[in-house]
Amino acid sequence: MKFKPFFLTAVFFTCHTFFAQQVGIRELNRVTDNLLREKQNQTKNAEGSQYVSEGFFMVNTPDFDRPFLARYNAFTDKIEVKDEGVLKPNKEITISSEDSKNNYVYVDYVDKENATQTGYLNLIKKNTKFNLLKRERIILEPASQPSNSYEQYRPARFKKMEPEYYYRIGDTAAQLLPKKKKDLEKLAPGKEKELNDFIKNNKISLSKEEDLIKLAVFLDSIL
Repeated sequence: MKFKPFFLTAVFFTCHTFFAQQVGIRELNRVTDNLLREKQNQTKNAEGSQYVSEGFFMVNTPDFDRPFLARYNAFTDKIEVKDEGVLKPNKEITISSEDSKNNYVYVDYVDKENATQTGYLNLIKKNTKFNLLKRERIILEPASQPSNSYEQYRPARFKKMEPEYYYRIGDTAAQLLPKKKKDLEKLAPGKEKELNDFIKNNKISLSKEEDLIKLAVFLDSIL
C-alpha cells in the first residue's frame, strides 16, 4: 500500500506536535529552580510566612498530564509543586484549584510605578471582556541591628502587603483598577451615569473585594 508524500508529512507533523506538547507539560510539572533555592536559603531564618495561604491546593486540569498539589509563593512570585520544585511560568496555562478559589495566570501588568512587569496574578473574576485580577505580595523586611543598649535585635521578617487589584481587557497587559470614581468613569466612556448609578444604588465600596467583583461584572455588561 502506497502513501502519498503529503499524507505522510501531515501525519508526522501531527504526531510530532502532540508529542512536543506532552513533553512540555511534563516538564512544567518538574522544573526546579536553583536560583530560587539559593534565595530561600538566604531567608530561612526570617520570621513570618512567604505565603498568603500555607496550604497546598489540588490542580487537576487538562493542561497537565496528571493532578498535583501546588501553592503560590507571594514572596518569590512562583508556583510551587509539592515535593517537586516550581512550575516554569507559562502564559498559556492557568493554575486553577479544584474549588476555583485560586486561578493564577502569568501575565504582563503595569504596576503603580507605571512599570511593565510579568508575573502571577490571581484571576478572581473572569468575564467575557472585563476581567478582575488580584496581585498578592509579600516582602522581606531586613533584620534590624540595635544601635544602642536600649534597642533589641530584630530578625528579618516577611510582611504581607495589601492586595492590588487589576483589570484586563482581552489579551492586553493588566492595568491597576482605579480607586476613585472619577478615574473609573474613564473605563466606560459615554456611560458614566450608568456606572455612577450602579455604584450608588449598590453601595459599592472600592476597597472591598466582593464589591469589586460586582463592579467587574457590571463593567463587563456595559462595555
